[in-house]
Amino acid sequence: MLSEIHLTMDAKRRISIPTRYRREIGKSVVITRHLDGCISVYPFSLWEKGMTQAQKLNKRLSINEKHRKISRFLTVGDHVDVDSSGRIVIPDHLANFAELRETIVCVGTEEGFQIWSSERWERDGMPTMDEVRALAESDEFQRLTDEPEA
Repeated sequence: MLSEIHLTMDAKRRISIPTRYRREIGKSVVITRHLDGCISVYPFSLWEKGMTQAQKLNKRLSINEKHRKISRFLTVGDHVDVDSSGRIVIPDHLANFAELRETIVCVGTEEGFQIWSSERWERDGMPTMDEVRALAESDEFQRLTDEPEA
């Protein structure tokens, strides 16, 4: 599902799930907030199994008040059915959170996809080449790429 697709959201906050995502997503999804100010859309089947990055992070967080707040922020989701036309309705509180207007950007991830406002995507979503180069040369990136996966 890795891609960037520009779409229009109608006045009822409906979006058509891109055709290339529909097979992977299935008939229902969970929509959650994302730390980057967008919203994440996961197949319900994946969410139900506890297999999303948000849920995995939640399991690793220490149990203190600050981490519980982050946990609630990431893992409280809305279960939404996909209609027969392949559309979903974005709940008001999530559309407001992500500042979604008429034009949006869907960005595929390994687990589902993110929905960004076009304005936020242009401003904050895609890093510049200078940002990517600086990160690739950083000690932090080197540590991340040297660590074996668990």
